Amino acid sequence: MWHTSSYTGGGSNTCVEVRFVRDRRIQVRDSVHRELAELSFHQRTWIRLIAALRSGA
Repeated sequence: MWHTSSYTGGGSNTCVEVRFVRDRRIQVRDSVHRELAELSFHQRTWIRLIAALRSGA
């Protein structure tokens, strides 16, 4: 099941959707162009990416 970013809406074209899949993987896709390829991350990598984004790194 895909989850839409809480920042979706307001006329922005920069939103993503994420879903959790087997083997501790997270997939990310463009919420506007869903037909394009998805990015796939291991759970640990995803956690590090989100932490870096939140810290402004």
